[in-house]
Order: sequence, then C-alpha cells, then structure tokens
Amino acid sequence: MCEDPPSDQCLPCKVRKSKGRAAARDYEESMQQLIKFAIADFHSRLASNYAYPDRVTQVSWAKEAWKEGCKHYDIDMAFNNEIIKMITCCTSHLTGEVKAKLQPLIESVYGFECSTRESLRSRNRHLVQKLKHKFGLCYCDLGDEKTNVPRSGIFQTKLTQKGANAVWFRNRKDEGIVFAPYFTPFPIPAMALLYTAAECCIDEWANGERIDIVFSEDEYKETYNKHIANLKKFATLTKEHGILDNIQKDLTNNSRLHAKAEPLEVGDGECLSDGEIRNAIREFQESGATGCGNVTEDEYESDIQDGEELMHDSE
Repeated sequence: MCEDPPSDQCLPCKVRKSKGRAAARDYEESMQQLIKFAIADFHSRLASNYAYPDRVTQVSWAKEAWKEGCKHYDIDMAFNNEIIKMITCCTSHLTGEVKAKLQPLIESVYGFECSTRESLRSRNRHLVQKLKHKFGLCYCDLGDEKTNVPRSGIFQTKLTQKGANAVWFRNRKDEGIVFAPYFTPFPIPAMALLYTAAECCIDEWANGERIDIVFSEDEYKETYNKHIANLKKFATLTKEHGILDNIQKDLTNNSRLHAKAEPLEVGDGECLSDGEIRNAIREFQESGATGCGNVTEDEYESDIQDGEELMHDSE
C-alpha cells in the first residue's frame, strides 16, 4: 500500500539483517532516531484522533508521521513497506501502554483492595457495579444512593489527570510535550481511551479479586466508541457554558506543569475579543473612572489591614 519513493530520495540504511519483524535497532543510529520520532508521532495521532483506525488510515497516518520526522531532523528520506509496517504495528502498543500505566492507579483512585476477606471482596464487586453503571467511573464523586446524594464532578475524576500525566506527560521529552499540538487542548479521544482502559482495569475486579484481562480491540472498541460519543454529546449540550472546554484546557495545563514544561503561549483566542475590548472602552468613556470595580480609599485601607492580619496569622 506504499508508493515507491521518488527517484531523488534514498531509503534508510540497515546495519544488520532483521531477525523476524524489522526493528529500529536494525538501522544506522541516525535512522533509529527518525524511526522513533515517527512512531511517537503516530502514537500521538492515535491518541488524539482515534485509537482504532482502519488499515488505510493507519498507513496514511504512518506516512504523515514519517514526513514529520524528516522535517524535524531536516533530512529527505524515503519510506518503504517495511518502515510503514514498523510504525503501524505500534497501534496495539499504545493501548497496552495506556492500560499498563493506569492499572496501578485504579486501586488508589477508586479504592479497590486486595484481600482474602469476603467482606472486602464483596465491596470490590459492588464498587465495580457502581463504576460501570452509566459512566460512573467518569465522576469525581459517586454519591450515595441510600442518602439520595447524587453523583458529581463528571469528567473531573483524579484518574483523568493522573492518567494523562502517566501516559503522555511524564517529563519534557514525553509525547504530550514534544507533540503539543495534538494534545492542546487535551483531546476527547485521549480522554475516551483513558476511560476505556480504566474500564478494562475495573473489569478485572469483577469477581472481587483482580484477575488480568487483555485490553483488546475486539473486546473494548465498542466501549471506546461509547465513551467518545458520551464526551461529544456532553460537549455539544454544554457548549454555551464551555464546561468540557475548560476541563480539557485544565488537563493540558496541569499535565504540562507535571512534566515541568514551559506554559503554552497565550493565543489570541484565549484573550478578550476585539468587540469585548471596544465595549469596555466605550463603557469607560461613558462612565469615566467611576465603574463598579473601583476601590474606595476606605476599602483600600481595609484590604491592607486584612492582608497584614493574614500575614501575621501565617507567621
């Protein structure tokens, strides 16, 4: 499915014969870096667009990832079928990596406990049911049916932020930083992948004790699609209030902070619009400097006293 390289381009040079499936280590060192970059770019496309693309889309994204790698290293290098296969075979690696990094978080975030005591195993089973009922795992607080306390904090569970940090924002060299455009703001498909992997990890506790389950496309693609649909529906119905937009921006900003990366530059879209600024100018011209936000001298003195008291209390 890969076209022949242009006549003025050369193919990556191998330094050893591949044993079975080709690997980056089979190529000269400069090409290893290019291959690793292309794979990381491809991973980021999967996370930010769709984790289970068809073969045609996989090949298309792999080619684009290779071209981005060539731009990054300022080289003109062709690809062949072997290179494309090397990149696309990493599709399942991403989902496996996400699950592996979420697995240890599930116990701490949701409160599962390993135990031989039947009371705790029963509690684990009940917790699985609550988390899987109507996207319960996406809530910060599951509420309490007995006291009629509703669930709250949709899409604000600690798992979302901790998962993003662990998978894509471990440090300044991680994919969330290197490929920042894919993760700014934090994409809905990536959130859906975190929730789907979390659901797989939760399923492992269905019998009261954790039993490993393979996070396969056949078993969890439908679940992944449901999470995407749920997130998109929420985004559409709350668009006027920008709730999910703010959650996504906070995820990216907090993840970058975790990775010790520089904050993103504020784009014009993050600022007041030209119209809003013109309205503010008109209001100022009409009312002078006596707007509702002005502070009187008495209020200013009061604020200073309050500040001094707080400083004194903290000493």
